[in-house]
Amino acid sequence: MINLFIDTNTYLNFFSYSSDQLTILEKLIFLIKKRKLKLFVPQQVINEFNRNREAKIKEVLKNLESFSTKLSVPVICHDIPEMKEIQQGLGKLENLKKNLITSIMKKSKSKSLKADKLLSEIFSIVPPIPFSDLLLTKTKLRVDLGNPPGKSGSYCDAIIWETLINEVPDDQDLYFISQDTDYVSILDNDIFSNYLMDEWMLKKKSIIIFYKLLTEFININFPETEITSLEIEEEQKIAERLTRVDLSRTIILPLDDKHLAAHILQKLLDEDVHLLIVLGDDDLSNIAIKCANKRAQVVVAGFERKVCWIRGRTILEKEIKQIATGRKNISNENLSNVVAFSVSLDHKVADIVYTNDEINFLRMETAFLKAGKR
Repeated sequence: MINLFIDTNTYLNFFSYSSDQLTILEKLIFLIKKRKLKLFVPQQVINEFNRNREAKIKEVLKNLESFSTKLSVPVICHDIPEMKEIQQGLGKLENLKKNLITSIMKKSKSKSLKADKLLSEIFSIVPPIPFSDLLLTKTKLRVDLGNPPGKSGSYCDAIIWETLINEVPDDQDLYFISQDTDYVSILDNDIFSNYLMDEWMLKKKSIIIFYKLLTEFININFPETEITSLEIEEEQKIAERLTRVDLSRTIILPLDDKHLAAHILQKLLDEDVHLLIVLGDDDLSNIAIKCANKRAQVVVAGFERKVCWIRGRTILEKEIKQIATGRKNISNENLSNVVAFSVSLDHKVADIVYTNDEINFLRMETAFLKAGKR
């Protein structure tokens, strides 16, 4: 499996001007789901992306607004029919430009641009790598010593680099995609920084393979990758269904990586939150997710609520049945009869929602309330 890092600027360029097309993101998602590559997404990348997304869109809107459809007409053209047709065409073009700007603004605010949807899917199936005190300490030392990458006094690139050093396994190469000049050689901006390459080789016993474009990386390393129309249609159906539901408080576990799914589940169980776990991807589960996510927006006694969605009922059956018994015992349950269950602050099963229960907001609220009792 290939280890891959994509710098923030590459993600942001999908909202601006880039040689990469949106279809390459569909291929990237396909390769991640098929476990052909492992994408590393430091939390700093997410933060930078969220901070700069609107600025990129504003830049595009400014360029569109500055595009002029006005034409000065020479006197000799006033009575020529073709000139009238040109003026009518320019008037139509001006209206189309205004409509385009309005549409971009509307979709930008609702984060419903195609780039938003594709990147949102990537960031949902690849959990961001969080900061740690040790990571921040290493980053501060790096910046204080004036070591690359990054501008003087800036922590941004430095914390990304330290995250990658910490997270990428030793003896495994890393494919690195960026157009940031802080990562390249001063003598030749088509090759990776000699300083950073030497550091990586010393600490990781491997190398960095550098690309400027995501398209170039995929075409070279996965030249035979084809996504069938049926696969795209199926993925789109799932994506469209998910985007119609508010999932702002829901963590969706990956179906194609059991180890990663188990890791995320354990992290959620270890948090001091009121947790509701929804199983399956049928009609009852979808109703439960909609109701649970809505009720999860409430904070009770200072504790947040979260929803975990395991769309495959049996993918983590062993891990689920090992959750400690509280007011309820899930270890003996047939999970095909379970829609959801809540976990208390002391990490025990507090309530179980069955397929024969009435699935609504009140039922989800009850499960959350029971999770709040020790």
